[in-house]
Amino acid sequence: MHKMETPCVKVCVIDEKTTHCIGCGRTRHEIAEWTGLTKNERLSIMAACLVRIEEMTKRGKRNSGKSRCD
Repeated sequence: MHKMETPCVKVCVIDEKTTHCIGCGRTRHEIAEWTGLTKNERLSIMAACLVRIEEMTKRGKRNSGKSRCD
């Protein structure tokens, strides 16, 4: 069985200011809809996660800029 890619790092905490998970960078809506998205939609979100995580790291909301979508 094919394993679906995900940026999840099992640190599920939503930043109230950005509404992004500090672990993976996704919104609650993106997390909830993840398994129903197309591969291209997931890849697009994972690219956005990198930017979101970098921004949260700069603001001190996250310890490092690393996630599994790197």
